[in-house]
Amino acid sequence: MDNMVNALPKQCQDDSDCDAGSCCQRAALGRRGLLDNGVCTELSVFGEHCYIHGSCGCAIGLTCIQDQLVLDPLHLNPVGTCGAPST
Repeated sequence: MDNMVNALPKQCQDDSDCDAGSCCQRAALGRRGLLDNGVCTELSVFGEHCYIHGSCGCAIGLTCIQDQLVLDPLHLNPVGTCGAPST
């Protein structure tokens, strides 16, 4: 039973509710978040996948860049890759 409880994502209000190396990920579309609470998410490093509509996810200094897919001409794919922000 403990393994099952530990497998569930930990809910959070802000980054201080999460362990070191994690952040409080909130799904954000537009100006409002979709949920009041977020979930603790491990930070991704350069080249790892991230969620482009999330409030965090990439390590400091990196940004989530949407992956360009051939079969997604409208760019609806929510998955990105952590990389250096474009200038």
